[in-house]
This record gives sequence, C-alpha cells and structure tokens, in this order.
Amino acid sequence: MLEHGQIIKTLEQLNELHNTNPSSDGQQEFYSKLALLELCGWIEECMDEIVLRIAQKNLREKENIETIKEMIDKNYGFEYKKNFRKLLIILIGIVNVEKLEQQLKQKVFIQFISTLDSLKKRRNNEAHTYIHGTTRIIDAPSMTRKYFHDVYNGLQEIEKKMQAMGLIDKKES
Repeated sequence: MLEHGQIIKTLEQLNELHNTNPSSDGQQEFYSKLALLELCGWIEECMDEIVLRIAQKNLREKENIETIKEMIDKNYGFEYKKNFRKLLIILIGIVNVEKLEQQLKQKVFIQFISTLDSLKKRRNNEAHTYIHGTTRIIDAPSMTRKYFHDVYNGLQEIEKKMQAMGLIDKKES
C-alpha cells in the first residue's frame, strides 16, 4: 500500500498553522499554497513509485529498468493521461492498461481523474505566481486534504487491481 502517513501529517500541520495564524500577513495563503504543492508532489512520487514497482517486478534486464527510471525522471506532472497512463502504456502495454481501467470501480476512477485535473489547474496557478499584497483565493489545507482522499482512493484502487493482475506485488509496510 502507498505510504500516506507523512502527507496526512504534513497537511494536518499546515491546516493547524493556517487556522491559528492571522491572515493579515499572508501566512494563511502561504500555508494553503504549501499544502497544495506538497500534495501534488506526493501524487507525482506515488505514481512514479507504482511504475517503478511494476518495472522491478516484471523486467529482468537491468538496462530496461534503468530506461524506465530515466523515463520517470523526465516525466513531470501528475495528469492521468499525459503522465501516469503514458508510462503505464510504455511499461505494460495498452491492452493491460485497458483491462486495468475496465476493472476499476468507475465512481472512484472518475473522481480520481476529476480531482487530478482540478489539482493540476490549481497547482499550475500557484506554481506560476507568488504571494504578494493582493487578495487571492487559495483552498485551505483542509480542502486540500479532501483532494488527498479522492486521489488516494484512486491510487489505492489502481494498486489493488494491478496486484490482482499480477503486475505488482503487495508492498510491505
């Protein structure tokens, strides 16, 4: 199962800081922005980890595993189709990706993709601006935590189905 204890702790800490510091000096916006960026970084790392685990389980040639690692290193982002699905297709093939997607709980999968799209827009906006004297609307860390749950449920569902398909081993805690 994907490691999620640290991101939950981080989001909780940022939410507490957000709620206990006055907004007059921009700290609330800072904590909100940091929560969003932290979550998006965690998502990218989880997707990379899943792809690497598939490679390590199924590839025998060290050179091929290194090729996948290089692809992961050059893959920036956490969009489902553009980033994650693209790596999965390269690694396990479009036939297996299609089988995987058909086996997923569709409500969870649709919410997962929708949340990723929403987070990408928010992250891009925050990554290309800085906090200065203007009033901005940024989701509070508590809202970012809700996004976490939608994404975590989707990644967990994908991981379970990959295990059932024999593409990935169950991760030891």
